[in-house]
Amino acid sequence: MRSLLLVVSAFLVGCPVRPPVEEDLAPGEGRQDLASADLAVAMPTAFLDLDTLYQDCMPPVRPDPLLIKGRMTVRNVSGSPLGPVGASEGLILHRDGAQLATFRIGPLNLGTIPPHGAVEGRVFDKEAGTLMPARGCQTIPCNEPVRIEILLTGGNLPSGSRARSAPYNVACAF
Repeated sequence: MRSLLLVVSAFLVGCPVRPPVEEDLAPGEGRQDLASADLAVAMPTAFLDLDTLYQDCMPPVRPDPLLIKGRMTVRNVSGSPLGPVGASEGLILHRDGAQLATFRIGPLNLGTIPPHGAVEGRVFDKEAGTLMPARGCQTIPCNEPVRIEILLTGGNLPSGSRARSAPYNVACAF
């Protein structure tokens, strides 16, 4: 049985935040091991670097005030091609794991990633108006920890594969 290890780190622009290290994380936090009986499943590592995680809560507050921008990078460390790898949906989770909202990103297509350490990366943006539920600044808590997850799709990826961040506070302007 092979595992898929997705490691994610995030950095907020303008915030004095260091990337999480293994000692900062509770068991199972910050990485996810996905098992598959299919021995052909590739074993990539996906990194999600956030440039922006911000809500504009100044009146008048829009139904979807959340901005997320960053870069997804996938390294295929297996001996099998991976993909084509894509992503178009994301989740926002409270640190306790409760799902707060969903959102969409512009379609992210990394193409097919060759084996043996090849790397592909693309910039992504959360699409405006896609936060659900869209309740202004009542959906995502300001200055409280949340996790961002991006769902990955593609050949040789187990169903449900995702890049998952460590907990980070959402910056807000009032």
